[in-house]
Amino acid sequence: MLNSLRIIPTGLCAMLLLTASLHAQEGADIGGAAVYDYNPSTQPGHAVFSTVSADMKHDQPDRGAHGGPVCLQYPNRAIAACPAWLEEASVSAKETAALLVSHCRHKKRTKNGIRRNLDHASTWTEYEPFDPGALGYPSAVAPIRLCAMAAAETAQDSAKSTEPDSAFSGNPVFKGWYADPEVIRYGNEVWIYPTYSDEYDQQLFFDCFSSRDLVNWTKHERILDNQRIKWARRAMWAPSVIEKDGKYYLFFGANDVHEGEVGGIGVAVADRPQGPYEDLIGEPLINEIVNGAQPIDQFVFRDDDGAYYMYYGGWRHCNVVRLNDRFTGLVPFDDGEMFKEITPKGYVEGPCMFKKDGKYYFMWSEGGWTGPRYSVAYAIADSPFGPFQRIDKILKQDPDVATGAGHHSVLHLQEADQWYIVYHRRPLGETDRNHRVTCIDRMEFGADGRIKPVKITLEGVPLPLPRPGN
Repeated sequence: MLNSLRIIPTGLCAMLLLTASLHAQEGADIGGAAVYDYNPSTQPGHAVFSTVSADMKHDQPDRGAHGGPVCLQYPNRAIAACPAWLEEASVSAKETAALLVSHCRHKKRTKNGIRRNLDHASTWTEYEPFDPGALGYPSAVAPIRLCAMAAAETAQDSAKSTEPDSAFSGNPVFKGWYADPEVIRYGNEVWIYPTYSDEYDQQLFFDCFSSRDLVNWTKHERILDNQRIKWARRAMWAPSVIEKDGKYYLFFGANDVHEGEVGGIGVAVADRPQGPYEDLIGEPLINEIVNGAQPIDQFVFRDDDGAYYMYYGGWRHCNVVRLNDRFTGLVPFDDGEMFKEITPKGYVEGPCMFKKDGKYYFMWSEGGWTGPRYSVAYAIADSPFGPFQRIDKILKQDPDVATGAGHHSVLHLQEADQWYIVYHRRPLGETDRNHRVTCIDRMEFGADGRIKPVKITLEGVPLPLPRPGN
């Protein structure tokens, strides 16, 4: 008899997740587990739900349908999971699932989303054993070997309408059409400053979002708009933010400027991260087209010696300039140049720079921003001026998840040495070029310092250990 209900999202591992409404398609009863098709239009970001038999008392990953496993379906993906009772564990089912999802490593999954007979061993998604005791978690969960383990909810509880489990951020991380996100940490909070994604003539303001845990986000509306930037009339794009001497600066592009027009890169200032911001100099900081680079997509970088550099450029060209101490103008480099072109192979727009282990990591977007192949590549150099030799592409679309993944920024939480990439992408099925959403996923490095390819996900990232706000 089917008498309990669970909802489980897809990703590297599955975890228990309650959602606000259930929209089941016609399902098939397979060996004690009903398998339903997933409808992304009614259940965005989540996998199918399955009803679980009450007599499934033990994990039987090799017993197949006889043991009553749950088979999860997702477009072009199939993930299987066993029910598990955690009666002896001193942590909740949700906490256990989140913990395991955070630290298990995916080993195998079925191909092409083909529904197979559940008594076939290859149906199962397998995970490596994990010892939570090593991280200070209760040893009672140590015997658990599958990430998709959580105590089944009762039918009454599971029928309730609830908010998603907050152990993961989910992707997108907040509602609305937002692109070109810049992420930065100010004190115990992480902030994201995106472009409002709409037609150019409607892009006349910026919102921002703050979080103390990467999962729960607070929206701050209209922190800057064209009423305070008198020369901006459209296309306010791609904020870049930084704090200096107790002031908060927001660099932005405006007007989609072309030769002979007024517009380009401006800068605003505020006393708080959430503004309100005011025009710092009353005119563009950079208006002209230099080295073929349209003055957009600026990224401000502070080097270890205290110098502030700004990387910018569209139209497949990238320049770097040095800012003066008040951010009101530029200062020449030691060789007298004001603008240095540093364009790497494949560059289109969206530069980003960070420093790790004494090396300069320069990143950028490739492809057309309106298409599915928009992506991110990178280079490593010994100098902030390069030369930057393209190494590889590390962020791109996943036909199972989203398209057009690009225009990113990078966050490093030093306490746990955790790295994150914040970027925009286009949900599956969206054809409007402006329907872009802001997402976050983990970014990792190999032993040689190279960036590993990023797996874009629907679940996003778990609560960091420790959290920024702690």
